Amino acid sequence: MPFMLILFFLPSICFAATNPFEIPAVKSYNSKLELTLQSKNRQSIEPLFTKAEEASHDLAPIIESMDRSTFEKLQSQLQGIILRRTEVLVAEPDRDFFLKLSVEKGTKVDRSFFTLSVKTKPGGWPVYIKQQTDYSGCVRYGENTLVNLYEEWGRFAKEFRKSYQTHTSSEITRIGTELTNATCACDGKESAISEFKAFITAFPTSPISKKLADRIAAIENGKSDIRFNCISG
Repeated sequence: MPFMLILFFLPSICFAATNPFEIPAVKSYNSKLELTLQSKNRQSIEPLFTKAEEASHDLAPIIESMDRSTFEKLQSQLQGIILRRTEVLVAEPDRDFFLKLSVEKGTKVDRSFFTLSVKTKPGGWPVYIKQQTDYSGCVRYGENTLVNLYEEWGRFAKEFRKSYQTHTSSEITRIGTELTNATCACDGKESAISEFKAFITAFPTSPISKKLADRIAAIENGKSDIRFNCISG
C-alpha cells in the first residue's frame, strides 16, 4: 500500500479547556522548556522532547475546533511544536527546533539524534518518500536512502543504547517495513531490485534480507504486489 502520513492518535481524555495553554501536558512542556532555555549547563534534551510529544498528542484532536485567533496565538507562541490544520491536521515536535536547541544546550547524544532525525524527515516527511498528496506518497527505491538510513539508525542504537530507544526502534522498524511491505514504488522494477540487493549485500544475515530476496524473485517472476511508477492516494 502507498505511504500514508499518520500524524496523531486520539488521546483517551478530551480536554474541554478553552485555553490550550492550560492543558496539563502543554503547561508541563512549557515549564520544562523555560527551565532548559534558562539553564547555563548542558543537559539531556530527551525529557523535553518527550514532553513535546505528549503536548502534541493532547493538542492534535482539538486544534481543528479552535477559533482562528486561539489557534494562531497557539501556533505563534508555542515554541518547538509544529501545528497545522489545512488539508491535514499536524501536531508534532519541530525537529529543526530541537536540533538547534541540542546544539546550544544539549549533549552529544542529542545532537546525534536530532541530526539524524532531521536527515530522515526533513520538513516532516521521510526523505525516502516522495510526497504526492497531502497525506501520502510513493517509496523512492533505487537511491539506497533506505539502506543507508537503516545502517545509520542501527549505528546510533548501538552507540547510544539507553537514549531515545522508542524513537530509534520506531525509525528502524519503519524503514524495514517500507522495504518489505510497501507496494507503491515511485520508479520502475529496476529501482526496487537495486535497493533490495543493496540491503542484502549490506545486511546478509538480517531477517529482512530473506524477505527482500523473496520480493526480488516475485518481481522477476511477474508476481510482485508492488505497483511501479505508482501514484498514491
